[in-house]
Amino acid sequence: MKNILFLLTSLLFLLSGCFTIYKDLSVEDKLLYKLENINIIDHESQSDTLIYSIDSKNLKQIMKNSKKKYQLILLYSLTCSPNKYSLDDFMKYIPKLYNTQIYLVSQNDQVFKENYYKLKNIPYKRYMLNSDIYSSSTVDAISQSYDAKYKFTNEICSSCKIDEASFALLFDREGNILFYTNQEYNIKYWKKDLPLAQYIKDINLHIYNDIANITNK
Repeated sequence: MKNILFLLTSLLFLLSGCFTIYKDLSVEDKLLYKLENINIIDHESQSDTLIYSIDSKNLKQIMKNSKKKYQLILLYSLTCSPNKYSLDDFMKYIPKLYNTQIYLVSQNDQVFKENYYKLKNIPYKRYMLNSDIYSSSTVDAISQSYDAKYKFTNEICSSCKIDEASFALLFDREGNILFYTNQEYNIKYWKKDLPLAQYIKDINLHIYNDIANITNK
């Protein structure tokens, strides 16, 4: 019994250490795992090597100020293996999209130490949702992530039927939605007994083709 209690206590300790809302970090950790503020007026000149805290108001403004005709938001969570694999696989298509500004938005402003450094290896500006705005009362990591995702996406596209499977949203500079994905979109390409990795690759190819048909005309 003591061993079980010890294991449970250790597990809770590890989980609490891995899943920490940014605003609840210590002063020392905030310096180590720093989220930068967005310069609305000249965001394009800000470094691509930094990770920025973002909310819907800031996103709409920097989209409007963008020099690119199209604005592509990719929602991801590095704590979800299929989601991370999907993002990694989709990266090969990004250079092929013409006149398109890319926004890699983590759907939760949580700091996982290993994942924070993985973000630094992505050669585009990266964003994490502002936990002062999007954190919820739930302590469950998955629910926290989805709550933040739904609130944020509803603010930038109230007509979109966003769900857990939503990954890509394409807008014009004025914030008009041109294309987005969700479970209904993904299931069209599901095939029985298809390995998950291949399924993700197939979906990503369809997403790229659908976006390219808009942006590459």
